[in-house]
Amino acid sequence: MCCWERLTWVAFGQSYLIHDKRCPLPQEVLLVENSTSEVRLIEQITARGSTPIRITTANDCSGALARLSDIQIKPNLVIADMGALEFKGVEILKRCNPRGIPVVVFSGSVNPKDREDILRLGAKEFIEKPNTLDEYTAALRKMIGKWATPQA
Repeated sequence: MCCWERLTWVAFGQSYLIHDKRCPLPQEVLLVENSTSEVRLIEQITARGSTPIRITTANDCSGALARLSDIQIKPNLVIADMGALEFKGVEILKRCNPRGIPVVVFSGSVNPKDREDILRLGAKEFIEKPNTLDEYTAALRKMIGKWATPQA
């Protein structure tokens, strides 16, 4: 079932997208990840979910900050890997927290200091990347379900 219908106003030749209220609005996720294979994996997992998710990617902090400055990109959630964050993502957190955009760190790091630092700086959660595909998929879906709020 399609959540969007195209309505064309013939008199003026204008086209509008109308959202079917029975379908969930797409969730916008900014993914800060420096591994292209992880990006592809996350895109494949989210594409198979019941809720539409639009992923915008950045491979480092600078790219993420540029995307957050773009008025076209309004994420409901930022998912960041510790390896892609310079200076522990302080600037991303400074930009997202006042706007109410939750930042979750999804990382292979098992260093308790990393977890402590990123949570102290304002990240909503620090999740260690699981080793199996099923656990990885479950963790990603749970994270998005918990922290991404559809836009109004």
